[in-house]
Amino acid sequence: MPRTVALVYLGNCGGYTLLDSVFTHAPEAQVITTTGVGTISVNDPFLKTLNDDLLREPAGDWDAFWERAAARLGRNPRFADYVAPDHNAGALFLRAYQRFLDHLQTTPLS
Repeated sequence: MPRTVALVYLGNCGGYTLLDSVFTHAPEAQVITTTGVGTISVNDPFLKTLNDDLLREPAGDWDAFWERAAARLGRNPRFADYVAPDHNAGALFLRAYQRFLDHLQTTPLS
């Protein structure tokens, strides 16, 4: 995975377990994950909605996108297992931790 990857979709079961690996290769990537079961009944329509949105508005708003996705998929109980990039506590923690480690490496000890 190149460092320049902008969006990663981990719609597989427990996709969140791959966050560290994603951020090791692409530290600035936006990541959509599952916390439980990923399923084709969510993945296919979700990816269609995501693709349509990205074609319309490449620098989109995750909250607005998630509202549209929920309107389309909210009746599917598995949709609750999908996590937006800006609401992913694990991703936020790993990014902050990596920045902290980078800061330690670049700051001389006093």
